[in-house]
Amino acid sequence: MDNRQKAVSALSAVFPTIKSFQNFKAKYENIRKTDCFVYFAHSAGVIKRRSIRSLEEFIEQQSPDIEDRIILPELTLAYLLEHRRTLLGFNQSVSSLVCEINKEIQNHIPEMPILSKSMFTRLKQGHSMTAHKEDILRCFAFWLGLKRPDLNWNYEKLMRLCSQTRNDKGTVFVRSVGTQIESELSLSLTVLKKSLKHLTHAISIAERIRRDEIA
Repeated sequence: MDNRQKAVSALSAVFPTIKSFQNFKAKYENIRKTDCFVYFAHSAGVIKRRSIRSLEEFIEQQSPDIEDRIILPELTLAYLLEHRRTLLGFNQSVSSLVCEINKEIQNHIPEMPILSKSMFTRLKQGHSMTAHKEDILRCFAFWLGLKRPDLNWNYEKLMRLCSQTRNDKGTVFVRSVGTQIESELSLSLTVLKKSLKHLTHAISIAERIRRDEIA
């Protein structure tokens, strides 16, 4: 695969749909980042004119199927990184992966943020998504498109992994709350049964006393 084909793969991984690109460029803080992607695309020979419109036309022409990889419910970003050797073909540590991503980002898209291992950790934990975390996923997608194009990962698919991570946390939370409620109900029923038993015993004693007084 030559440099132009690698650039095509990287750009398609970062912006798999025109909507994805338009949402990105619409944010004021992404103006310089957008220009950086345009410059990269033009320098690599992906687009003939150095303009946002040319990049949009390229993305529209690619129109890849973002649903072509079946993402199992149990597949999360944490699982993907933990099994990076088999799923990504990367045999080194997460720290080494971060260094590899940063190297390519600085070489090609220097306006994008520098990654750290802690950033991946926060993403794996499934906290709410922010613009900065979205950029981290775009950097990851860029590296995957550039270095692992055969795996066919992209930004939208990585976002779905993060969404599944948050859903898993919600399921665990609901189960935890449900278990707690069941325990509290069970305890309340036990206390109620004991109270009824004592009350029945007290009524029985009071009834015997009343009968004795009548007699």
